[in-house]
Amino acid sequence: MSGKIAALKLNRFEKVIGLCPGARHFSKRWPGDRYARVGAAFAQKMDAKVLLFGGPTDTALCNQIAWDINNQAGSERATSLCGQFSLLETGAAMEYCDVIITNDTGLMHIAVAMHRKIVAVFGSTVKEFGFFPYDPSAIVLETNGLACRPCSHIGLSECPEKHFRCMTEINPDQVFERARTLLDQ
Repeated sequence: MSGKIAALKLNRFEKVIGLCPGARHFSKRWPGDRYARVGAAFAQKMDAKVLLFGGPTDTALCNQIAWDINNQAGSERATSLCGQFSLLETGAAMEYCDVIITNDTGLMHIAVAMHRKIVAVFGSTVKEFGFFPYDPSAIVLETNGLACRPCSHIGLSECPEKHFRCMTEINPDQVFERARTLLDQ
């Protein structure tokens, strides 16, 4: 693992941003194009390197997001590490990140355990189910006031209402700004 991280020469960048866009269930995944917009904004506005984390089943998603970020930023700023590390190695690689943007997943909890600054995007689940990050400095973004939310305690394969507003109403600019405030702390 250390060889792969060393090869990235992360010291060349002002900031290192981690993205964890995968999730086992669809209703817990903020759309990939939104992750790409946030990653590209960090690359362009803050001279950041963007690292994407996830398991083997997230590889296609992470590779597409990395490609989209690099295309939008006009440079090779994003690297997918998805499926390349064990869970323990992923936690160790997260140590290099200044902030991590994640869905409500196991990687969110690993980022918290590694004492990383995190912005978590919650869709179908809510704090009352007990899966919120235990770090009080963590920022959780969610769409409150929807009669259909929560629809599940662990996530679903599709939105039962067919509109997925719990996730699509969370704006990439909002996520970028909230993550940027964490960097200023």
